[in-house]
Amino acid sequence: MDNNSLIFDSIFFSYGINEILRGTYLNIKKGKIVGLFGMNGCGKSTLLKIGIGALKQNEGLIIINGNRFTSKCTNKKYDFIAYLHQENFLPMDLTIKQLINNIKDNEVKEKLLKNEIISSNLNKKIGVLSGGENRFFEITLVLALNREYIFLDEPFTGLSPLNIEKVVEMIKFESNNGKGIIVCDHYINYSIPLADIKYMLHQGQCKVFS
Repeated sequence: MDNNSLIFDSIFFSYGINEILRGTYLNIKKGKIVGLFGMNGCGKSTLLKIGIGALKQNEGLIIINGNRFTSKCTNKKYDFIAYLHQENFLPMDLTIKQLINNIKDNEVKEKLLKNEIISSNLNKKIGVLSGGENRFFEITLVLALNREYIFLDEPFTGLSPLNIEKVVEMIKFESNNGKGIIVCDHYINYSIPLADIKYMLHQGQCKVFS
């Protein structure tokens, strides 16, 4: 039994008669960065949403540290997984400082406040941040959470090249500290070199490539 992996085991999923995932297998090991690649509409985001329980698979299991999770165990998955959505998710009416103050985990607070970009914008409301600033804060927050596995869906979208490089270093840092991370992003110039293991999702199945 693998106690150091999050595994998508034989996942099937359909939208009506349109079969998206056909027995998909994917393994995210702690301390490793997995790159998930594929054409638009191939099911990458769908797979991640199944992983956190936002969508229900037709068949298959999510296995976390050797424990099997069905779709009825959604809330328990959040003890292990932090998820960066494609869409912005932070409350627009709060300042960065207010949002950080609402976080109960002091270790997470410290990580966020040590970041120069965040600490220099504490009094700004989320709603007045630029798209890139908002995305940078979201990524930094998700990576800082005390979770064993991190799902990042299009993390580099909207970021400047300089901030992409900063995010790449943050991802590497968290991976080196034992987190298993999956990155799904179209900026392949950054995401392919970043990944320790690369999967191509095609025709509903994941294939490892080098």
